Amino acid sequence: MIRSQTCAKYIHEEDQKEANRQNEDAFCIYNSDSKSDKNLKIALSDGAGGMGLFAADWSKQLVDNLPNEPFENVESVSNWLGTFWEQFYDRYSQKAAKLGSDYQNKFFEQGSAATLVGLWEKETVFEWVTYGDSCISVFSKSSIDNTFQMFPYSLPSQFSTYPHLINVQEECQQEGFLKGSFEKENVDFILLTSDALSLYILLRVWQTEKKEEFKKLTLENSKIGHLANKINELEEVISANDFLENLWKITESKESFEKWCYEKHKSGVLENDDYTCVIVKL
Repeated sequence: MIRSQTCAKYIHEEDQKEANRQNEDAFCIYNSDSKSDKNLKIALSDGAGGMGLFAADWSKQLVDNLPNEPFENVESVSNWLGTFWEQFYDRYSQKAAKLGSDYQNKFFEQGSAATLVGLWEKETVFEWVTYGDSCISVFSKSSIDNTFQMFPYSLPSQFSTYPHLINVQEECQQEGFLKGSFEKENVDFILLTSDALSLYILLRVWQTEKKEEFKKLTLENSKIGHLANKINELEEVISANDFLENLWKITESKESFEKWCYEKHKSGVLENDDYTCVIVKL
């Protein structure tokens, strides 16, 4: 079973500059067998609105063109981009020119940038690739132990670093690329999430499963420390499984997901950003 939702960042009433802002996240769920959830292929991308132009269009371009086979290495990502980046650049160069010289110069200097997460279902495994700070998480429960893993970031502090991005006019860097796989057997949840939501999920898991590390984090004078402190203050400690089951329910409708995201942001436990979540429940 699959559920997916996305919503734009919360816009404060007084922030008129952001009033007509576009959601810069994008995702696409492919399924070669429409009668089941087999042979899945999923892509998620977070457009980097803080640099360049047309981030939403670029993130959509990436997810709409995810190849049928997983990327083997960073060179294969660059080769894939080579099949469509020039057409995108030419088209949006013309759009930037129509907007004026400032926009034209900004696009020329900074291009368009976004993250990417890809998931491919094979016969016995799922294969995944990440580039940037959008994440893929895997949760497995058993009678012996529960296991939660998040990639490419496994530590909250990693979300403080500026991410590598796929830019329409730059070569992809090895440091931004990560790939892996996991066996289908015993997997209960797979999540693809944009960065702010990924950080919140990781902090909630740490609250339960890494109590000492989480306690130290709440004492840090940092943005992530403040988020952890608020979570510690306001959020009930529940198991990772129960938390993910709750998130599954929340993603049942766009209205419930948006309401939940905005409430979490207003309470101070979730950074203000576009939010996207794709959950596969096995």
